[in-house]
Amino acid sequence: MLDFGFSGCNPDALGGGGGGGGGDGQVNITALTDCVFALFGVTLESFIPSAPGKNGSFKGFGADQRDNEGLNYDEVTVTNNVFKNQGTLTFDAKMSGAHVPPGKTVVGYTPPDSPSTNYTARDVDSWVLASTRIWAAVSNSPIVRR
Repeated sequence: MLDFGFSGCNPDALGGGGGGGGGDGQVNITALTDCVFALFGVTLESFIPSAPGKNGSFKGFGADQRDNEGLNYDEVTVTNNVFKNQGTLTFDAKMSGAHVPPGKTVVGYTPPDSPSTNYTARDVDSWVLASTRIWAAVSNSPIVRR
């Protein structure tokens, strides 16, 4: 089970659960659009899902928190990198000060100093990859296995 560290948006409604997740592997763009806007005030323009060995991306428009204290309405682009493993992501998260419970590993992570690039572990099953890539695209919280 994954701990997405948020509420108010049902990750199961987003789709993408191929493999062992019970879904058809397709992302529900309407649910993703609604969720991203509800959580972050960002309007989705494009979403390219990550896949094993293939980075994905998210592009939208909304308040840019990095410039002018969020008062700029600008393009928000996030690339999801799928080339690090769980051990490396766990180490990176801990080194940046994120809390990772003992015995748990990080499967998705956005470095606080680089919010436009996030990471999904390459050594996870396809359902975890599909679910993580969506949340990692819009979150600054590490995603850990329960």
